[in-house]
Amino acid sequence: MSDMPRRRFLAGAGAALAGLGINFAHAGVARADQHWDETFDVIIVGAGLAGLTAACAALDEGAKTVLLEKMSVSGGTGNYSNGTFSVVGSPQQAAAGIKDDWKILMEDNMREGGGWCRPELARHVAEQSHASYEFAIAHGATFEDYLIPFPGHSVKRLLQPTKNCEVGFLQPFRRYVKEHGGEIRTRVRVDEILFNDAGEVVGVKARTNYRFDPSLESDDLENKTGTVKYYRALRGIVCATGGWAHDKVFLEQECPQFAQTFSTQHIGSTASGYRLLANAGARMIQTAFYRAAFPEANNMGKGVIVDVTTGKRYISETKDRRTQFEAANIQMLKTGRIPVSILDKEAYEHVVNMPHFQVNRAAGWVTEHPSIEDVAKHYEIPLEPLKETIARYNADVEKGVDTEFGSDLEKKFKNPIDHAPYYVCWVRPDLNANTGGALITPKAEVVGLNTNKPIPGLYAAGKATGGVHGYSRLLGAAIADCVVFGMTAGREVARRKPAA
Repeated sequence: MSDMPRRRFLAGAGAALAGLGINFAHAGVARADQHWDETFDVIIVGAGLAGLTAACAALDEGAKTVLLEKMSVSGGTGNYSNGTFSVVGSPQQAAAGIKDDWKILMEDNMREGGGWCRPELARHVAEQSHASYEFAIAHGATFEDYLIPFPGHSVKRLLQPTKNCEVGFLQPFRRYVKEHGGEIRTRVRVDEILFNDAGEVVGVKARTNYRFDPSLESDDLENKTGTVKYYRALRGIVCATGGWAHDKVFLEQECPQFAQTFSTQHIGSTASGYRLLANAGARMIQTAFYRAAFPEANNMGKGVIVDVTTGKRYISETKDRRTQFEAANIQMLKTGRIPVSILDKEAYEHVVNMPHFQVNRAAGWVTEHPSIEDVAKHYEIPLEPLKETIARYNADVEKGVDTEFGSDLEKKFKNPIDHAPYYVCWVRPDLNANTGGALITPKAEVVGLNTNKPIPGLYAAGKATGGVHGYSRLLGAAIADCVVFGMTAGREVARRKPAA
């Protein structure tokens, strides 16, 4: 192609892309004579739970499918997640005689989202809840035979994958992908989504042999490793790039109050997926929303929560998770130390999800002690103020009235902290996830910024999206989101007619 025709082509393509709401300054334009290193029906960017689910669904439709993962291993945060799965109508519910339906689940999710959920997205997750469970089982996922109770859910519906997300979900899904002709390619960083002159997604520009470098201030912007490749996608692309809660630079820009907050998201949870979608013209929403968590969010309210520098309570244990998160974050900023919750033997006997509790013990986030004196010594807490705090707390529990904070102790697990051994949980704020990202339709189509219409051939699922959860999300909702919208995206993209 000569320079003049090429310039005319690019100008025409740019006009078409601009009309579709695509940022031409950053979106890639495939040349009329574009050389493609390889061609697939479906390209999935990101090989975590949402991406693997999408791949399983696309392969079921007969699509030639590849997953491109920038890290050296697939799985994303799922490799470290407990994997709790919110499901309506499971055999475990049936065995327990629990009545549940998708409308109740939707109400629970909408309430937790503070009214910020997109109703059509929350409805899709709820309506497809049982279907997503059946999909997971059909693709090899396995679950324990018990249900996990958790505040915010009107009934018991949370399933525990066998051991954890890695064993119960990821291993069987990886196996299914490989056995059915799909590919999982690691250390492949996707830099641009490419469009034709009609504004349809036709492929990606990527780098193979990419080496993620956590020592860089911003791996996304500074890392130039890898060999450039161009991959064609005949039917479309699914962005399942996960969240960005581990991206300190991006986090400081969005949520400066949490710039130093710990995150259990995997180290590769940076804003590369956010940038990829934003540069492709996606409407990005609710990016400052987050999900607050703690190592033992299920159980820390069963004890007395104290500031380790003073031995005194700083908040009522009955407060909701987000309020606890923000208060603990302020304590850490003030003192430089992590608050703790002290449970006794009786509270320990009522721990929710004991396998997870034991994992946290192995990690050192829960410790066991023979006496309050040993607790004080281990955590360098002033002993006498701590004893006074526990004595006052125990007296309040007996009366059922919190004389320090005025809270209703009837709302919490009521027991005095007076039976050894004692178990101490870190009350360490964990920025567990961001709940914002690209706006999608119930078909998992990415909506364009300037058109309010789907960008042809571009889909997204999981933490790369926004609007599903709103202000916050319930335990188990993230896994449900990944499976439901991964399943939806994989099917929709595989059934799409090839781009012109």
